[in-house]
Amino acid sequence: MNSSLFLAKLKASATHLGIASVIAGLSLWLIFKVWYPAPWSEVLAVSDIALLIIAIDVTLGPLLTFVIYQAHKASLKFDLAVIGVLQLSALVYGLYTVGLARPVYLVHSQSAFTLVTSNEVYDISGSGKTGNLTELSPWAQPLTGLKMVASAPPADADLANMLAFSSSAGGAGDTHIPALHVPYASALPAIQASAKPLADLQPKAASAQARIAEIRQRYPANSLSSPVYVSGRLRLLAILNRDTGAVLGFESMDSI
Repeated sequence: MNSSLFLAKLKASATHLGIASVIAGLSLWLIFKVWYPAPWSEVLAVSDIALLIIAIDVTLGPLLTFVIYQAHKASLKFDLAVIGVLQLSALVYGLYTVGLARPVYLVHSQSAFTLVTSNEVYDISGSGKTGNLTELSPWAQPLTGLKMVASAPPADADLANMLAFSSSAGGAGDTHIPALHVPYASALPAIQASAKPLADLQPKAASAQARIAEIRQRYPANSLSSPVYVSGRLRLLAILNRDTGAVLGFESMDSI
């Protein structure tokens, strides 16, 4: 390969890399700032797969461009178009895969929060013992980020019992049904009543005492804490402003 052809290939590949990098940056912003802001990317273990998808997409296209590029090649435009379509298809598929289980609701119900992902959302229909649940499309759920709401069982006792049984068996409960959601602010008194002062945090083991002390120093002394469940497991503590209920931060339960 002569030097002029090598430089032409390198320039074409660099141009492709620049375009791919811009698109990758927007994709990363969508994933890590909109769909999975901290701490959800770590809690839901999406970081590695998202970065792998983006890395493959960014490197593969420019590499193929370097291989096939020849300025006077008759099929050059077609070849570049095929690479672009393949690259875009891979990116769209990757975003689709990552977006299928993105966090959409952080729901307060009774004395805790539950994270609801886009593939865990249901509609409820019927009444009494004829009530049933229908899973909703993940793509019919909010695309612009996590929404904080509160929830309560339906007034119908049979429906409430059905949801309680479903939830206890690892299925959908009232937190998973947008029709039962209410504005977060309307549940502030219940949230304030059920949340615990930071002073009440007790370490599970002696090794967690330093971690508890660190948490108490990081937040205002009158802050409250409330458990956060993800896929039925206690994963986080939400640290709340006592007066407004606003989330000040999340702390992992692994080291507490």
